[in-house]
Amino acid sequence: MKKRLFKIICSTIAVTSLILSPQLTTKSYATLTVKTYMDSAELAIYGVQAAFTQRFPEIEKRVEYYYANRTDGINVNVVFSSQDIVNSPARKCADNSSNFENTVQYGCPCYTNTQCENGTRHHNNAEVFKSILPNPANSKTATWLFTASYICANNSHHGVNGVCWKTSRKIISSDYDYRVPKSKKGEDIYAFASKTIIHEIGHLYDVKDHYNVLPDQYPKCMWGTERGKYIIASSMATCPQCLEKLNQNKNRY
Repeated sequence: MKKRLFKIICSTIAVTSLILSPQLTTKSYATLTVKTYMDSAELAIYGVQAAFTQRFPEIEKRVEYYYANRTDGINVNVVFSSQDIVNSPARKCADNSSNFENTVQYGCPCYTNTQCENGTRHHNNAEVFKSILPNPANSKTATWLFTASYICANNSHHGVNGVCWKTSRKIISSDYDYRVPKSKKGEDIYAFASKTIIHEIGHLYDVKDHYNVLPDQYPKCMWGTERGKYIIASSMATCPQCLEKLNQNKNRY
């Protein structure tokens, strides 16, 4: 009887030790919360807000899945409410245009390239979008504006699919799956929009665009020279260099 009681006591101690052992606790990393806003220009392509709100959950799911499963456990929490709509200057310009959708897709003709580059700020300029995007609530939050509009780069007139301001933790990205040439489209209608926001969030973790340094050592990567290819977007391809940087900074937020 004494031996049996001794075994029970030992077993209880062993189980308790396993539960309380710090070596066996689940890894827990800080969470970056990305507060999402929809640009009203999105309605120019979908016609009704419901189409966007039906589309967005899949993009949100892919972003969170990528960081939780393709990295060493980075936590990204994307939050969106159907009330979070921003009326951008790009939308207002499009409203006054004779060709609403064309203006949204290719930018408003109100300014010349030179004026845009000199800082007069084209309605579709990235800095204009940045100025209307609310500031993050705290140091563990970023804000993201999702727009259908053509986006001019910070200081030039050429189009970009996304921009990230790491210091202010603001991101804008284009929902451009709808305007990708048919020759480049695949069956996945969320591929490019998801890839772009994953790419921009990566900059918050110090991942750099290595397509600027040629020859690119890792072209088949979301941050590489082939980032615009469907196969890269749909597979969320990530090179060892970028993955290492993400994992190094997993606890940033």
